[in-house]
Amino acid sequence: MNEDPYRTDGGTATGVDQLDELGIDGQSLAWRKEFTRFDETDRKRLEEISSVIRAESDRIAQTIADHSIEMGTIDSAGAENLRQQTDGYIDEMASGSYGQQYYEKRAKAGERYEQMGVEPSIVIGAYTVHTEALAEGIATDVLEEMGVANADPDTDVAAGTVQDGVETMVQRIVSMVKLLNLDQQVAVDQYVKSYADLEEDAKRRESIAQRTQEMIAELRNATEDVQKATSEIDSMTTTQSESISTVTSEVSTVSATVEEVASNAQEVSSTSDESAEFVEDSLDNGEQAIESMESVEQATEQVSDDVEALREGVEEIDEVVEVINDIADQTNLLAVNASIEAADSGQTGDRFAVVANEVKSLAENSKEEAKNIERTVTQIQQDTEHTATSLETAIEELDESVQMVQETVDNLTRIEDLVSDTSEGINQVAVATDDQAASIEEVASMTEEAKRQTEEVSSKSEDIADVADEQFELMDDLETEAKRLTEDG
Repeated sequence: MNEDPYRTDGGTATGVDQLDELGIDGQSLAWRKEFTRFDETDRKRLEEISSVIRAESDRIAQTIADHSIEMGTIDSAGAENLRQQTDGYIDEMASGSYGQQYYEKRAKAGERYEQMGVEPSIVIGAYTVHTEALAEGIATDVLEEMGVANADPDTDVAAGTVQDGVETMVQRIVSMVKLLNLDQQVAVDQYVKSYADLEEDAKRRESIAQRTQEMIAELRNATEDVQKATSEIDSMTTTQSESISTVTSEVSTVSATVEEVASNAQEVSSTSDESAEFVEDSLDNGEQAIESMESVEQATEQVSDDVEALREGVEEIDEVVEVINDIADQTNLLAVNASIEAADSGQTGDRFAVVANEVKSLAENSKEEAKNIERTVTQIQQDTEHTATSLETAIEELDESVQMVQETVDNLTRIEDLVSDTSEGINQVAVATDDQAASIEEVASMTEEAKRQTEEVSSKSEDIADVADEQFELMDDLETEAKRLTEDG
């Protein structure tokens, strides 16, 4: 693709920047126009012949390209580029607008001439060719307007037949020459400026080359330091990686221990809960036992009271038996007396004697039964005494049992409190163990992350080492380029 000399993008500077560098602002441009006597009248004249200029653009561009080839200033490829540039330039001339933007493009064209290696003399000569070609086109157009395109100018001017046409022709050509002169000024100024910049750039390149070599030396030293630091980092990361592996192993061991503690805590907690339930059941049973014992004690006391009442009744029976014995003795005595009296009474006394014997027999039987009752009562008294003693002992033992059961209940209550506290403590241990396990997992995760980062640092240090090696190669290339740049400068 052929370069367009009228584009303002790219390059070292835009057209506006180039005009600023040349010191051409609106005021300066106006001064140049005034000095060249290019005014609004000239602009209008060029605007009037814009169609002529555009119509001649291809011919003029080709004429300049052919002339450049004939003069040996450019080759055929350069001639084509020049033809396109010239064609575009002539179209701009025909625009009728010659402000800041127009001269920005002229400055750009001057820079392109310098970049193409076209000498200033050739640039100025090219404007002469422009002048000749455009003047010819303007003259032909004026003669055609006058209808004397084939007339001899010398004869017609002398005769005054086409003087008005010649005057118009001259005015238009002068206006065109003024514009070309302005264009030439800007283009050549930019050319010279670019050339001067090249010389300055050459000096700058030499200075840059020297500074580059100095920087390369500094960079080489810095790179060597980087390599040393990278080696140290690699050694440190290896040691750190081993330490992290050890920590990871220890964390795993601690984690397993914590899990075991948590499991044992759960088992103890479960056992504690079962103990609490057992103690609670024992408390209930103890309370029931106390209630039962108190009921037995009450019943025993009631039996004791009944035995005491029985003892009193037996004593009363004993008293009755004594009365019966007394009556039997008296009856027996009366019977004896009656028998004696009956014996004294003769036959009448026989029946009375029989009765007396019967009474005596009855008295003896009564006395015998009274003895039996007495023996029974004595046995009952003995049994009652034994029962009373046993009941007293039972009541004492019941009191002691109630006391012991109460103490057991109290102890169970304390045990229940201890079990409750133990259960709560175990639950706290379980919670703390869970928290510790979570913390250990987090530590393990952080350790793994640290290990990963260490490996990444190690990898990066290897990359840095590779980059350092590449930097050494680049520095060798830079030294070569700096030397070549100095030689070219």
